[in-house]
Amino acid sequence: MSADTPGSILHVDDDRAVRDGLAMLLRAEGYAVHSAANTKQALELISAGLRPDVLILDFHLEEQMNGAQLAEQICSILHHTPPIIVLTGDLSNAVVPRTNEAPVWMARKPLDPHRLLVALPGLILVSRANRQLDTQIGVREMRSVVSTAEAPPRNAHAEPEVRRVSFSASPWSLKFR
Repeated sequence: MSADTPGSILHVDDDRAVRDGLAMLLRAEGYAVHSAANTKQALELISAGLRPDVLILDFHLEEQMNGAQLAEQICSILHHTPPIIVLTGDLSNAVVPRTNEAPVWMARKPLDPHRLLVALPGLILVSRANRQLDTQIGVREMRSVVSTAEAPPRNAHAEPEVRRVSFSASPWSLKFR
């Protein structure tokens, strides 16, 4: 995905009016919006290949799973953690999804549309940079596993291999030596 590609957003809310209103607002701004009324629909979209840049989730969804639990399940399927916006009318018992890999914004309903529209471009950039980094690290780990499997046995008394990490001008470009 290039920086010019509009962001992809998965919005999950059991209130149809909220889903329709937010979808209309975001589509008018050029975003690709995928809406789900419940956790089952959201997980079906992810299982079908949807890779959203941002998750916008209602906290109070169903008896079986809340928005924070859904976010954690989606991230485990994606092997990537996009920025998460959790919406709730009652912050007193809301729980933040467990992640330290992406921003999480806990917001009270109704969400200020102006704040959302100001925040989304930055959240999408963070999401795409994290996804690229996760992909690069994953490819390196796969190569490392393959090369380790093909490598001849090492001398038990040999010094362990030391890998050095250097950073280039971009904070998202890691180079391993």
